[in-house]
Amino acid sequence: MTVTYTARVANARFGGFSKLLLLWRGSIYKLLWRELLCFLGLYMALSAAYRFVLAEGHKRYFEKLVIYCDQYASLIPLSFVLGFYVNLVVHRWWNQYLCMPLPDALMCIVSGTLTPPGFMTREERKKFENLNSSYNKYWVPCVWFSNLAAQARREGRIRDNSALKLLLEELTVFRGKCSMLFHYDWINIPLVYTQVVTIAVYSYFLACVIGRQFLDPAQGYKDHNLDLFVPVFTLLQFFFYAGWLKVAEQLINPFGEDDDDFETNFLIDRNFQVSMLAVDEMYDDLAMLEKDLYWDTAEARAPYTAATAFLRLQPSFQGSTFDITLAKEDMQFERPDGADLPLGEAHGDFLQRLLPVGPGMAAGSQLGRRLSVLRRKNSGVSEASTAASCAGTSVLDGVAPEGDCGDLLLDSGLREPEPEPHTGPEPPAPGLDAEPFTRVSMPAPRGPAPPWLPSPIGEEEENLA
Repeated sequence: MTVTYTARVANARFGGFSKLLLLWRGSIYKLLWRELLCFLGLYMALSAAYRFVLAEGHKRYFEKLVIYCDQYASLIPLSFVLGFYVNLVVHRWWNQYLCMPLPDALMCIVSGTLTPPGFMTREERKKFENLNSSYNKYWVPCVWFSNLAAQARREGRIRDNSALKLLLEELTVFRGKCSMLFHYDWINIPLVYTQVVTIAVYSYFLACVIGRQFLDPAQGYKDHNLDLFVPVFTLLQFFFYAGWLKVAEQLINPFGEDDDDFETNFLIDRNFQVSMLAVDEMYDDLAMLEKDLYWDTAEARAPYTAATAFLRLQPSFQGSTFDITLAKEDMQFERPDGADLPLGEAHGDFLQRLLPVGPGMAAGSQLGRRLSVLRRKNSGVSEASTAASCAGTSVLDGVAPEGDCGDLLLDSGLREPEPEPHTGPEPPAPGLDAEPFTRVSMPAPRGPAPPWLPSPIGEEEENLA
């Protein structure tokens, strides 16, 4: 009985929803036309009595009553009360649908049959009826299922405990949904809330029947300069608010026979047929395996129709920040102003303390050149000035320089004392047989690098790499 209209509004277009306004089945007109006629008939009767029946003195009294009702009808918090109530009802309605148990997951795990011609055998029905319990007994077949699963495990019909565990977990989910449906049927929205909303709507429009009457413009009442017979906007307001209440009335119990109630019979028939097909006709019935069209294709692509072929040429989405670029000077880390940290902890030569002193740290090696780049970038000394200061120093590959070209990582006031000069035997020149390097143990890990330490990735390092 569900009214499905998604195919009618598959594409957004001008006046797309307008074609739905002429539908009758499941429409607001079908729900509200009786109440709307009653409201309009009562309004027209009072209007006719005011114009043609009442005497002049009675008209003045009726006019005061109209002004009073129109003034105080707005004190009823109709929008808040009705909106919150309908939101609660819609949320409850959708949760009830989510609790409709489907056997699809369970039937993919278990393989069995039901004894024809019904859902229960005579012996099972006898046991079910003889069970002495004054409460709902929907859980009894679930207990039978659990016992049969345990028996099948003992007999070896279920391969291992993992399969038994998976089977019982799916049964628990199925039973939990049945239990939730029972509780939704048992525990309703509090009756007092439903009564408050209904009284609020009806009392508001009862006041509108009197307060929205058009008065004689000759009397000079405020906001009564126009005399009409049909209250157009009052009818629209009744249509919206009373229709809102009707929506809640229809959705509060979705297992009835309204146009938008759940298709319960369809769901039962579908679940029964699919379960029988899965465990009977489709059991161990597999199609022959063969190579598909994409077996030897390195980059398989799904087929496109002529209408969607252009989509293959569009680039894939890489993220909203994928193409964001910054200037090089904006990508450099800066030392925070006013930083007051211990001199030997975060302001020391961080890389110098972490890296061991040895032949691998020579300025002529790859690591030495990378570290030299970092020092120049941090100290603000250009590459040309550093090269000029070190031009007089001859450096062999694998030998540390004599100058002070490698101590520019930090300012002079923040540098730690220089290590003792290396007094061991000099490493051999390139091309000579040398003993293998001695393994030097790395120092213990320290804290994270200071936030002002520049990034080791830059244009100069990329050139060195």
